[in-house]
Amino acid sequence: MNENIINSMAEADMKELRVPLIAVYEHPDGYPEKCVARIYDMGEPTDTVMVMDSVDEIREDIELNTDMAFFPPGSDDVASLAGVWL
Repeated sequence: MNENIINSMAEADMKELRVPLIAVYEHPDGYPEKCVARIYDMGEPTDTVMVMDSVDEIREDIELNTDMAFFPPGSDDVASLAGVWL
């Protein structure tokens, strides 16, 4: 899947998504030096990702540009998952 890399969630158009969520990853395999926020729809990944240097930068951007609530990762989630915004 080709990725649509955005600089801010302000650029993301989630109006057409049925149940949007944003999963935040700290140093995932595909971006070992970065942190990533990937938009999902009903649990399925979309091509849209935001790449930043830290989870705090991602959190600040999501809080500024969405009205989503944060949920920490569960014990069965991948180790790089920092949390999910719904």
